[in-house]
Amino acid sequence: MGMDMKKKWNDGWLFYKGKIEDDTTAVLQQKEKFLPVRLPHDYLIEELTKLYEDSSGFYRKEFCIRKTDHGRWFVTFDGVYMDSTVYLNGEQIFEWKYGYSSFTVDLTKYLRDGQNEIAVRCNYQCPNSRWYSGAGIYRNVWLRECGEYYLVEDGVYVHTGKTEKGYELTLSTEVGSNGECIDKEKEKNIRIQHCLKCRTEDTDLTYTIKEKETNILRNVIEWDFDHPVLYELETLLYVDGKIQDRQVCRIGFKDIVLTPDKGAFLNGRPFKIHGVCEHHDLGALGAAVSETAIRRRLGCLKEMGANAIRGSHNMMAPEYLDAMDEMGFLFISEGFDMWKRPKNPFDYARFFEEWHGRDIASWIRRDRNHVCVFMWSIGNEIYDTHVDASAVTLTRELMEEVYLHDALKNAPVTVGSNYMAWDGARKCAQVYKLAGFNYGEKLYEEVHREHPDWILYGSETSSIVQSRGIYHFPLRASVLCEEDLQCSSLGNSQTSWGAASYEACVCVDRDIPYSLGQFIWSGHDYIGE
Repeated sequence: MGMDMKKKWNDGWLFYKGKIEDDTTAVLQQKEKFLPVRLPHDYLIEELTKLYEDSSGFYRKEFCIRKTDHGRWFVTFDGVYMDSTVYLNGEQIFEWKYGYSSFTVDLTKYLRDGQNEIAVRCNYQCPNSRWYSGAGIYRNVWLRECGEYYLVEDGVYVHTGKTEKGYELTLSTEVGSNGECIDKEKEKNIRIQHCLKCRTEDTDLTYTIKEKETNILRNVIEWDFDHPVLYELETLLYVDGKIQDRQVCRIGFKDIVLTPDKGAFLNGRPFKIHGVCEHHDLGALGAAVSETAIRRRLGCLKEMGANAIRGSHNMMAPEYLDAMDEMGFLFISEGFDMWKRPKNPFDYARFFEEWHGRDIASWIRRDRNHVCVFMWSIGNEIYDTHVDASAVTLTRELMEEVYLHDALKNAPVTVGSNYMAWDGARKCAQVYKLAGFNYGEKLYEEVHREHPDWILYGSETSSIVQSRGIYHFPLRASVLCEEDLQCSSLGNSQTSWGAASYEACVCVDRDIPYSLGQFIWSGHDYIGE
């Protein structure tokens, strides 16, 4: 089996938009209804008058496989919105509920030698979100062909830490066989080799990395906002002396310290988070992933002076994280906008209790090696933390789930909360002690005095509504909507929760030394809400 057998699998798909009540078997028998489509695909954006219409999206793709005795085939979906089911040759083989987390399906035992057909159904019921979600297979799809032994998807885990001698690097690798992780130490014919490389205009460094040892690396070039230097980690799996599998990931070396009294430091230098919140949609392009559009948006934010992004309020596409690694952004990787208590009738709360463990595993394993990630947010404006006494226990359970897959704590756990004025949310914050405040800057002094060991930052600030160049008088009139459907730039069009002005946000950020900084709402306008 050759190396690099993972390939993008976006071509050759057919699509049909049906109804929630449609029978899948009956739909798949009507091939004439399906039309060619290229992934990633957001089918909601194609009909602007039906952006929130209940529907089911059906996808199908024919492909040919030449089976071998020990070959295995996996397909990875970076994101399908939502409540999706996977079929192979007419048989249901997999399901996945959340629309924002990635999932991998082992096709092997269902494959035929020769021609096969995979099909995916996703169900969109409205309202399911507080913003425009899109629908369909809206992120990339990958096919991976492996041999009898293989490197498990997202199974290479890297941790770095700065010491007086240099940077420590530790890593572990999961090896699979027959669809299960194996104890590779018991397999004498298996050997893992790791090679770390950094090549820039001025540098050509290569390190051999040993597993289960603390590797001390000297002369490391650190990753920072202005010089986001990345290293390439190549992992090779040898079986009986021959290369059986290969994976490559990019890592960086940063020394980030978050303190409760002096703010944040990157590589020994103090900094303020000048962040923005970003939804996953790309405006008029909809939710379908476009790497070009993502990089353009991040480029605009970088030019504006932003140094951090908060993924609001769900797992972002891998292309976002790759770009932030390269461009020098810190990133809050966020998982959920709700837990058990729903915000809409058809949102993820329907599935949270049964599925959140699998979603956390997928999320953390996929993102944990990215140097841009500096916080794991397990929730945004979670109502459970406000009204349920059991939310403290659930908060602790979710944090433990995160650290189950990031045991060396590449990033700490946080929550972005708009309930910090009340006891419930504060009891939950006592669990993780990295407290994100949504529109709660006025609480900083009180909370800092009562909890001097907590680290504080503005997880969502501003929410200022102004139309550039529009001025409504008199100044004393607080009006959100005039006849011209514009908001005043004088500061007299205010939301009940938002800041009085951009200047007020800047002053809070500047004048409170123990605050890490803020994430302004929002970096780009978005569809919905």
